[in-house]
Amino acid sequence: MFAYPAGLLALLGIPVVLGLHLYRRRFRRQVVSALFLWETQDHDPSAGRRREPLRRSASLLAELLGVLALALAFAGLRGCGASRVDHMVVVLDSSASMGATTASGSALERAKDLVAGRIAGLAPDGRVTLVRSGPRPEVLVGPAALRDEASAALDAFEPGRIHHDLEPAVALAEQLGASAPVLVVTDRMDTQLPAAVELRAVGDAAANLAIVAATRRRLANTEPSAGLGEDEIRISVACFGGLPRSVTLEATWTEFDGSPRRVERTLELAPGETRSFSAPVSRRAGTVHASLPADALELDNHAWLAPEPARQLRLASTLDPKQLAALGLDESLERLLALVPDSELAEPDSAHLVLGTAPDGSANTWSLEFAASQPQSPGSSNSDAAGGVSLAGPFLLDRSTPLLRGVTLEGVVWTTALPKASDNLLQGMPLVSAGNRPLLVERNQATRFSIDLNPARSSLLRSPDWPILLANLAEMRRKALPGPARRNLVLGESLVFMDDAPASYRLVGGEQTLESQAKGTLVLDSPPAGGSFTLERRAGQGPFQAVSEVTWSFVDATESDLMNSESGSREPVLQAPEEGAESRAGGARAASTRIELALIALALLAGLANWFILAPRKHD
Repeated sequence: MFAYPAGLLALLGIPVVLGLHLYRRRFRRQVVSALFLWETQDHDPSAGRRREPLRRSASLLAELLGVLALALAFAGLRGCGASRVDHMVVVLDSSASMGATTASGSALERAKDLVAGRIAGLAPDGRVTLVRSGPRPEVLVGPAALRDEASAALDAFEPGRIHHDLEPAVALAEQLGASAPVLVVTDRMDTQLPAAVELRAVGDAAANLAIVAATRRRLANTEPSAGLGEDEIRISVACFGGLPRSVTLEATWTEFDGSPRRVERTLELAPGETRSFSAPVSRRAGTVHASLPADALELDNHAWLAPEPARQLRLASTLDPKQLAALGLDESLERLLALVPDSELAEPDSAHLVLGTAPDGSANTWSLEFAASQPQSPGSSNSDAAGGVSLAGPFLLDRSTPLLRGVTLEGVVWTTALPKASDNLLQGMPLVSAGNRPLLVERNQATRFSIDLNPARSSLLRSPDWPILLANLAEMRRKALPGPARRNLVLGESLVFMDDAPASYRLVGGEQTLESQAKGTLVLDSPPAGGSFTLERRAGQGPFQAVSEVTWSFVDATESDLMNSESGSREPVLQAPEEGAESRAGGARAASTRIELALIALALLAGLANWFILAPRKHD
């Protein structure tokens, strides 16, 4: 490969050298008396008009080598790995506002036309790298892909991401492109981007109506155990633009008996105003689809709301009535059920959370064990258990655990149930400590908790920290129950599906099916577009079975506000290329490489060798 093929014209020096060696001077005939006087013969011919047979000599080879080396140096010989080709790196803004369509056309189409024109202007062997921006930027094609590959990836590109910064994508592009020029195509003039990148904005300001919030929650009169009650859907609509707007919001769903339902509400919105619409729906109703009439940005005109899972929590106790009374609870746990929503009483063998010692063999049962409920060791008495140590703090709390969220223990007098710490009961990760004595520990990977507490002599049960502690424990257990943590997600959020066994999963809906595997908890990235989906699960080699409905909706007020979209351009501020590197423009002459320097050195050595060969020598 040659950087400057015109330098190969220097190879014309080879026939010149050959001609000089072919045409030598013709010597005159001399008559001598004896030949022994001319034993040392001079075979170095001189130039002349008569062509003589070409004689191979060291001088000829040195001259040819020197000419060849200089010609290759002038032509810019390059190795296969260091050959220079045109390379363009493009950062495509994938934010949702790039998909807006106004009276002047689509911003996406203008962006594609711009990049396609740049690709067509490259040399036939040119290379392209396309980078898609996002919360986590990714390479669409490349690095250094062929033009046809880049064109195909450009045609398939679709925006739709939530609002994000372009800096991470630009940093990735500069890293992949080395000294290649970087082009950023967006719909807003981002002056915070590095000055060395070329910026092209293809946006167009326009008014827009958008759904900016969508929720579905269960009303207080719901009876989840019977599958009755109602949910409330709440949709918020914002007006972005300079004029008041009147819009009709439509919500449709299918009831549990299969009958379709449709509700409409007309909203009068002033510029910059946000108004909400709410309506009750049956708890057993299917996914609700809320929509607005088509406008500049179609992505924010739709929202989907599936019924949230009840995630009923089963509670039980193995404590005796006196211990429950000392803890401020009754034997039927009615006070605890009132404290923990969506909970019910169950047998210890089938409960999710047990106050006291969990039954043997119940690996999925969490428990909160009390030191006072443990069997007394031989030789001990009840007075020993009641004669624990009273501690007034300060207490050391592990704030990294959600169990202690909102717990302060300020002003609490904590009396232990044991005179000294028990190695068996309180062996684990300390969550609450007083000095070097653990008071509340986590055991068996957050499924067993042990507390050294004498409820009769402690003020903890009379402080707000006690119900907060119990409620936090119940919610921790609820989040670990099998099933989706949430069904209604915002585009960009990951689906978290709790499971207690390895399985294969399939997300069905939209234009593609996403498959994944998990050994327990499944974390599935958001699909590229919103909609209503069905999550299917398969254990082993069995068939896939539907386990949950999941929805993703685009709600991002920043991207929905198209009034900030604009067109413009900013040329790059190029820096002088470093020695030995090509310029950023990719079309300037490259500096001398090591190969060129080596060829020039070889030519000099060949010239020196030729001089040494032809230099006159004295003969004895």
